[in-house]
Amino acid sequence: EYNQQTEKTVARGNVVLIMPEANRTIYTEELHYDPQQKRIWSDVPVRMIEDGRETRGQSFTADDQFVNVTIRGGAGTGLPMPIGSQ
Repeated sequence: EYNQQTEKTVARGNVVLIMPEANRTIYTEELHYDPQQKRIWSDVPVRMIEDGRETRGQSFTADDQFVNVTIRGGAGTGLPMPIGSQ
């Protein structure tokens, strides 16, 4: 969904956000983006793979540059993902 007046975007379903420059991929069922607040978030479970390391959480929020990222209810090993598990 895209709101032309506010430019806010919501993606629903099997959402996959790929950021190749950061070697990061986010999987979730709902992803919000608000360009005026420069914020990206999900209020539903999320899985993030970054540099081959997995973190899961109940929700997350980040600035649009992913400098400040908070994953709530998170858990992760901090270990590389086994090949083929993504």
